[in-house]
Amino acid sequence: MSTPANQGDKNFPPDRIQTEPGNNPDAAQKTPFWKRSYTLTALVLGGALAAALAVGAAVGSPIAYHAGRNSEITNIVLDHARDKSEEYTSVNRKLSEAEADLRNAEKRQLELKDANEEAEATIEKAKSYQIDDLKAESEKLKKEVDEQKKTLETLTGKVETAKKNTIGDGVWQVGKDIDAGTYRATREVGSRCYWSISNPVTDDILQNDLPGGGFPEVTVSDGQQLKIANCSTFTKQ
Repeated sequence: MSTPANQGDKNFPPDRIQTEPGNNPDAAQKTPFWKRSYTLTALVLGGALAAALAVGAAVGSPIAYHAGRNSEITNIVLDHARDKSEEYTSVNRKLSEAEADLRNAEKRQLELKDANEEAEATIEKAKSYQIDDLKAESEKLKKEVDEQKKTLETLTGKVETAKKNTIGDGVWQVGKDIDAGTYRATREVGSRCYWSISNPVTDDILQNDLPGGGFPEVTVSDGQQLKIANCSTFTKQ
């Protein structure tokens, strides 16, 4: 059996002594340190990886569940927010309408206040009057007015009668335009004065005259026709 050249070297570590596998039975079972460390590291890393995968599987499912749940809650919150936004808009619109109604009501209140103050002033003014004295004065004035009306009616009748009984130049139908009777000139006539009495049916002249002056008179009957020219006026006697 040969001895390696470095076997007798004291500085060479014993575990680094090379042996031939065929000559040393223990040499085949002995593993270098670096190989043993690598194997242990691989085992540790493998176990850690398996554990991580297991944890990921265990945790991933709840996370996914919670993520979906959170999405559902978010949608609910958004729907609720939209409903609140629409409700807010509706409330603001109603608030604007209420404010407008309030302004109109305040304006109307001021108008009624002014009207009320005016009415109160009128009432106070009326209270200052002597109502009984005013009533008595009113009755007195009413009587005077009634008397004046009667006088006016009388005068009106007289005027109408005077109009009917006073005639001037023209053609008059007796019994229609004027009453039958005697008519006399109201003032002295001139030389051009002319009057005539005729039958309106036959147009025959029954009587006529050119008085030439003075205060001529003429008597007519119903159904006759009287014509006057340039004689001023005649009044019924």
